[in-house]
Amino acid sequence: ANIKPFFESPVLLNMMKDIHPDLLANMDEAMSSNQDQHIKVIAAAMSAVARRAGVETQKPHISVLPVVTASGELLACLIVEGSASGFRLPHVPAGYHHGPDQIFHYASSVSGFIEKSIFEGFIIHVVIPAVNLHRQKKGLVGRPFFILLDGHAAHHSKKAAEAMVKEQIYICFFPPHTSHILQPLDRGVFHVLKRSFAKELFIMQTLAGVPTLAGRVELIKTVWEKSVTPTIIQNSFKHAGIFPLDYKRALMAMNG
Repeated sequence: ANIKPFFESPVLLNMMKDIHPDLLANMDEAMSSNQDQHIKVIAAAMSAVARRAGVETQKPHISVLPVVTASGELLACLIVEGSASGFRLPHVPAGYHHGPDQIFHYASSVSGFIEKSIFEGFIIHVVIPAVNLHRQKKGLVGRPFFILLDGHAAHHSKKAAEAMVKEQIYICFFPPHTSHILQPLDRGVFHVLKRSFAKELFIMQTLAGVPTLAGRVELIKTVWEKSVTPTIIQNSFKHAGIFPLDYKRALMAMNG
């Protein structure tokens, strides 16, 4: 993968000039199946559904879609669970309510993968209000906000993009085949989440048997809150060479 053109892009350089870490975010999917302990998605570039290769027959899937900032905050996270019926309501923890102050949100699909319609709804009804509330809290109202994404087709939504632009929220796509190098979530956050999830899942299985789907959904939330600290998120942006913007750092990761 050639990452140099990305770092030399006038669009990126202009975007990153004097950017505040509270105005830069990364969003990506991870997933779990009930047959293994992995929670990493590999999506085909032209796929309209985010999925991890090799687990298509394993059910139920649970997909996780977090939005994290370079300052180390989790703005919002969508957990999508697999269901035999796409119309069944998802499992949600007691006390859940929908609103911009709620970080974890829930949905279901037949596959358990994040489909384009779910992605659009998450952006419009959760991410945009969460970003606006975040800017208000940080005294950054009126400042543009940028979200870095990989480029598979599920993320290419005209409806979502138009809604974001109206609120001064802009998407920047990573070049193809570079997300494992450049994407902050891939450079640390998902590793910590995967390791901690596997540990807690083992303990749960040892003490109480195979957890229910509802138990797995709630476990992901619990593991994130317990294990993914602001420092881990900040360091993930640093290791990816994204914030601060550092081509040499990203090159070391690619060659190392």
